[in-house]
Amino acid sequence: LTKEERRNAEHRRQRIRRDSNSRATIDFEHFWTLEEIYDYLDELATAYTGLVRVSEVGRTDEGRPIKAITISTNGEIDQRRPIVFIDGGIHAREWAGVMSVMYLIHEFVEHSEQYADQLTNTDYVIIPVLNPDGYVYTHDQNRLWRKNRSQVNVLCYGVDLNRNFPYQWERTSSECTNNYAGKEQASEKETQTMLSLMDQYKSAIRVYLAVHTYGELILWPWGYDFVHSDNADELQRLGEQARDALVAAGGPTYLVGNSADVLYTASGATDDYAHSLGVPYAYTLELTGGGLEGFDLPASELPKVTADTFELFKVFGQHAGTLTVP
Repeated sequence: LTKEERRNAEHRRQRIRRDSNSRATIDFEHFWTLEEIYDYLDELATAYTGLVRVSEVGRTDEGRPIKAITISTNGEIDQRRPIVFIDGGIHAREWAGVMSVMYLIHEFVEHSEQYADQLTNTDYVIIPVLNPDGYVYTHDQNRLWRKNRSQVNVLCYGVDLNRNFPYQWERTSSECTNNYAGKEQASEKETQTMLSLMDQYKSAIRVYLAVHTYGELILWPWGYDFVHSDNADELQRLGEQARDALVAAGGPTYLVGNSADVLYTASGATDDYAHSLGVPYAYTLELTGGGLEGFDLPASELPKVTADTFELFKVFGQHAGTLTVP
């Protein structure tokens, strides 16, 4: 970053500290609202013009923007370097996943000089909140809501976006279940947004990470059935490297394995879709849970979870930098 960019960033941080109404940008001890998240992304885009781009990549049924951020020391991503593609918040209630993604953004952008090994050879494309309508609904109405907020019929709302992707999609018998897969594959605006963004960068995406809670799991494809990926050994090996790095940093011991074997079968999921595009390293991360339901992690435990997840992110990012782009 140039001296001017660093100076502008520091001025912006000072302004934020003076603003008694702003809590989000340097506080990872509470769960941010969607407004706080988007305000922070926009602030980064203004302060770090040589590193960050923020764009509206889609809109939801309720009219909310879906924002993506790219992080590249080249400024613009030209797809000559490997890309790590990350999404959070596909399931509305999984707030700790969203905050862990925001912590990665914060660290890599505001402290980029400390992570040259992560950023020199690797670019990042990130959707922090893929399901904004659902995320807002969990803040305002129902903390444990999972799906998006599209109207399915006169009685029921919501599609499970992580069952709506167009790879091994399967129809769900009931429209009102928590894992309703939609009337057809890729029926949802959020799904379509991510498909478009992945298509834009698919030639360079080498690592894909879907960030979820909870369970302390590192899962790899395939998940639609009890079938292992052709590069299962490599997926397992890298997952174990991430797990071991987290343990060495004082974190919990995640279980690493195939999605169907370790958890359950799930058709139309994002990691399977990414892998079907040719992304060699595609994972779902199920982070540490807490609270009464597992999804409602107390805010007091959030700093530990975000720091732990960052240890995982670093391993996957560093590995991506060793890979070539076709």
